[in-house]
Amino acid sequence: MTTLSIARLLTLVGALSAGALAQAAPFQNGSFESASLNPGTFTTLGLNNSQITGWTVSGGNIDYIGSYWQAAQGNRSIDLAGNTLGTISQTFDTQVGWLYTVQFAMAGNTDGGPTTKLLEVVAGDEDDQFSFNQSGKSRSNMGWVDHSFQFTADTAQTTLSFSALNGTCCYGAALDNVRITAQPGSVPEPASALLVALSLAGLGWSRKQR
Repeated sequence: MTTLSIARLLTLVGALSAGALAQAAPFQNGSFESASLNPGTFTTLGLNNSQITGWTVSGGNIDYIGSYWQAAQGNRSIDLAGNTLGTISQTFDTQVGWLYTVQFAMAGNTDGGPTTKLLEVVAGDEDDQFSFNQSGKSRSNMGWVDHSFQFTADTAQTTLSFSALNGTCCYGAALDNVRITAQPGSVPEPASALLVALSLAGLGWSRKQR
């Protein structure tokens, strides 16, 4: 393989990598600020609704909160229990073998019980449960608390879901300001693996020429 051929292959790899990045579906709209509707004070969204950018109501229904109570970040948030217990989900690109940390703000609908609100987080095959005690809280002082959850991606896309666990109607766990950070694992990206292979091939060719 000539030096020119190696250079051309590296250029091709770069172009393919750029194309893959351009088509990626990164995690988005973690604070629920972007949507094709204005919730006003709040509005109930039913099963399969996808009007909140990036998110889909994948179980029951939820309340999309506008000015009804204090958000953790921005002006909008979610009550995971609308007229029934609900689930909201987003599917986004992940790198197999990488460790992902999900951070989110949790509070509770203070209009009714139970006092302790529960939610479940699921990402791929991993899940965890979190609680919030709403004693002494109000719509103007929600008392948002940050939680974190980790998972290791085993597929090229992962679905992250948040579900209400307690109550039957109207007074669920509140969710806002979802953030995701990634820590590279031991499995390289395809483009990176190809670059390594080409580098080794180039080294072998160089030694052969000598």
